[in-house]
Amino acid sequence: MNLNTYSDIEAGIEQERSLIRTRTLFGNNCNLDNIRDHRSCSETHQKWPSEIGIGHVTMIQLWPGLLLGIGSYRLKEYIEFDFEYTKANAPLFFGYVQSGSVTYTLQPEKNHRSISNRPGHKLVAYLPGERCRCRPPVGVSVSTIGIGIDPWLLKTWVGEEYSQAPIGLRKILDGAQKPYCQLSNCPPETHVILNQIISCPYRGALKRLYLEAKVLELIIPNIGPLNGITSKSAVTFDKRDGDLIREAELFLRDNLGNPPSLPELARRVGVNKNKLNQGFRKIFGNSAFDHLRILRLERARELLENKHKSVTEVAYEVGYTHPENFARAFKKHFCTSPKYHLF
Repeated sequence: MNLNTYSDIEAGIEQERSLIRTRTLFGNNCNLDNIRDHRSCSETHQKWPSEIGIGHVTMIQLWPGLLLGIGSYRLKEYIEFDFEYTKANAPLFFGYVQSGSVTYTLQPEKNHRSISNRPGHKLVAYLPGERCRCRPPVGVSVSTIGIGIDPWLLKTWVGEEYSQAPIGLRKILDGAQKPYCQLSNCPPETHVILNQIISCPYRGALKRLYLEAKVLELIIPNIGPLNGITSKSAVTFDKRDGDLIREAELFLRDNLGNPPSLPELARRVGVNKNKLNQGFRKIFGNSAFDHLRILRLERARELLENKHKSVTEVAYEVGYTHPENFARAFKKHFCTSPKYHLF
């Protein structure tokens, strides 16, 4: 199947996704509606219904108000989850993807916005009074880590230093901050911490303490930058520009083996190259060049796992002229060699 055909089929199926509430799939265990209601220090494991996919979701309550979710699955049905938060129960959410991708669509009254979270990115979101739909891919192994924190718990941590906290964080703690969602690049050490969470070597109380420490390592560096979350330049983007950026991204997907240069791509969709790059960073969390690299590598993994092709053949098909460069980039991105994924 060539990439054009793949994209056409994917686009057609997207309209046929079944909408499922998380409670329907996993009950209240995987729901962030009010994370203070979860039992303290509890841990639950939920398997995906066999008709939808394989894998599991683990939810670990580290504190009342601090919830860690670890997901590992491969779906065979096109579905999407629906989350809805009132202004009183919205957590501050940190989302990471170790493999695969997950697309979130924010659904305020106006200007729906889609964000694709992939390896190497982090999603920080606070969505009081908002709806959010989550769309995982089909036929792709997905590994995710999500952290939900009740602003009430953050406020107890800040304590007497509340007045010195970043203004954006203070607004969240007061319940006055408007919805916020930002995708950005992760520093290299994030990948190590995520792997340590997934492969935690302890059990019982030591496991909880270990995971608590790792979760704090992930989120504390992200609280300071909340000082700037009221900046309009960080969250607003013209809808027409967004449509053109997504059109450019689809064109890249269809031409991974022979992609256009940045100026050529900008001319093709009708925006200047600076706006194109800025748009890619805003919507996909990376420059156009970095996003193309990730698309190539994820397509390569799909080919390795589902087609009878050698590593060299796959490298050429996704646009690498030197297989050794492909192998190096693949291992850096997925932490496994291409041969490990051969069908």
